Amino acid sequence: MVGILVFYGENRKVLLKAICQNLEKSKERYLNSENHRELQQKIVQVEQKPFPTLLEALVHFKSLPEGEVKQFAQYRYLCLDCEGVPCLSSASDTLAASKDFVGPFRNLFFISDFTDKFAQRYDLPALSQERMCENILDFYLDEKVWQECKNELDDLENRLDFAKAEILAQDLQPLRRYFEYLQFIRTSKNLCFSCSWQGADLQVKDGLLQKFGDLRFRLDYRPMEYQKSEQNALPLDELDEREIVYRFWQELGEQSAHLRS
Repeated sequence: MVGILVFYGENRKVLLKAICQNLEKSKERYLNSENHRELQQKIVQVEQKPFPTLLEALVHFKSLPEGEVKQFAQYRYLCLDCEGVPCLSSASDTLAASKDFVGPFRNLFFISDFTDKFAQRYDLPALSQERMCENILDFYLDEKVWQECKNELDDLENRLDFAKAEILAQDLQPLRRYFEYLQFIRTSKNLCFSCSWQGADLQVKDGLLQKFGDLRFRLDYRPMEYQKSEQNALPLDELDEREIVYRFWQELGEQSAHLRS
C-alpha cells in the first residue's frame, strides 16, 4: 500500500517524512536499518498515512513541515570525467564543476550494474577503474547508443531469432533502465502542464507540483540555474516528487492515447 510515513520526535516535531511504495516494508527499513541510526535514536512516534495513489500522497506530503533528518546518505551521482583518472566515479553532490554528473541514483548498486555493462559491451572503464577514456561522454550521454541497442534487438526479432533476442534483451536491461532514467531527468527539468484531476486544477512547472485545487506550493519558486556539469542531474530533495509527477504525466498520455483510439 502506498502512502506517507511521518516520524516524530519530542513535542511532535517532524524528524522525517517519506513517500513510500510499500508502507510496511519502508517502515521496517527505517526502524531497523543501520543507515537510519540517527533517526532511530530520536523517534517518539510513527504515523502511517495510506493513500490510493502516489500523487495523492505527494499532495499531502508537500503540506507537511520539513523534517530535520535527511535521507540522502545512500544517494549517489555518477561522475564522468574524460580528462581525469578515474574517468568514472560516484559522488554525493555535484560540486566539482570540472566533471559531468548524472543522477542522483538511490544507491551505488545500480550505478555499478550499468557501468559494468557498458564496460563489457564497449570496452570502457568500469566504475573507479584507473584508466583514461576520452570519449566516455559519448557513451553515457548520447541516447543514440541505446537506439543502436534497440536496432540490434529489432534485427534479431525480424529474423525470427527470438531466443537470441530474449537473451540480448535480458543482457541489455541495465542499459535500458539507465537510458530511461536519463530521459526522465532531461524531461522532468522542462516538464510543464496543467489538467483537471479529481475535480481540481493541477499545475506542474519544471517537473514540480505547483498547484492542486486551492493548495499552492513553492510560492517562492524560481527556476533552478543548473551548472553546465549538472545538465543531466537533479537536486537530491526533488527526486521523489519529480518521479511521481513524471509517472503521472506518462499515465495521462497513455489515457489520452487510449481515448483517441
